[in-house]
Amino acid sequence: MEPSSSSSSSSSGVLFIHQVPQGRQEPLESDCISPDVALPEWQPTYISPDADVVLLSSDGQKFRVHSSIMVLASGFFKGMLGLPQSRSQHNVEQTSPNAAEDETIALQERSGVLKAILDIVYPDRTFFDSGDPTFDLFREICFAAEKYDMPSVLQSLQLFLRATIRDHPPILAYALACRYSWTKEAELASTETLSHNIRTQDSMDQLKHASMEGAMQLIRFHFTRCDLLIAALDFTDTRHTRAPLVIEWPAIQSSRCKCVKPRSHLDMSLWTVLKYHILEKMEKSPDGAFLRNREFWDHSEFNRLWDFVCDCSRTPMLDKNNLREEILRVLENLPKTI
Repeated sequence: MEPSSSSSSSSSGVLFIHQVPQGRQEPLESDCISPDVALPEWQPTYISPDADVVLLSSDGQKFRVHSSIMVLASGFFKGMLGLPQSRSQHNVEQTSPNAAEDETIALQERSGVLKAILDIVYPDRTFFDSGDPTFDLFREICFAAEKYDMPSVLQSLQLFLRATIRDHPPILAYALACRYSWTKEAELASTETLSHNIRTQDSMDQLKHASMEGAMQLIRFHFTRCDLLIAALDFTDTRHTRAPLVIEWPAIQSSRCKCVKPRSHLDMSLWTVLKYHILEKMEKSPDGAFLRNREFWDHSEFNRLWDFVCDCSRTPMLDKNNLREEILRVLENLPKTI
């Protein structure tokens, strides 16, 4: 993907790069945040005297970097710095403490983004050596790597996201993975989204960062899990026997109940109350974690179902613990990723 770009030179000899990656329509909130503490003029880890290019961040910090490394790491900088004749046309200024003539390039990214990218491309540096980034910062780094055509940086970021997938907002992580066609990361993130209600306004706002196809795929994934579980509970539905997953009646019937056709004797209105509560909670939390909580099964509205007796032996028809285990069995067999 080739980003659109333009550049201009100021009278001070600084080359300004104006460039926006495709697909990004608005700035991140963090783009507009100024640091609370004044930054040093020079990034302490990038002041090598033999570097020949200065990068100027949007928050005013300078980085002395080696054009040879930037050319190898970035298709964008290869086009800018790779040809001697193109470099000679750029304005330069005296910017380093050593009074060397350094070509200064002003970029739109803040210092934290530039440092992270440089830490990845420089072989003697450690990626995120100061701690894991916030998700906003991580996303900005991805955008910058895309913008400057740095495939090796994006690959490193992909691996980092995979290893830390549980540390990020899952819907936003899913949207980012979809943007870069990171299939495995999208699958992992989709699983993490199951603890979230995708119907809330906040979730929908986060899904706007995903492609239409990616958003619909995640919504369908959530709905499918809910639909399959409810279908497994729907004894009145003639399609029940053809459902992919079903509740096995012998597994939930009380051992003392001897009814030959117990389902025909069960008060389905009591069963419907249970289904309604499961449906309501599955829509909010399609991971079904609430089903593992015994407090859910002890809900007072279910007492009549547990107390319902069969006509043959006048004993409870259903075993609550067995029903819980059977529903958890179905839950474990629901789709776990998109």
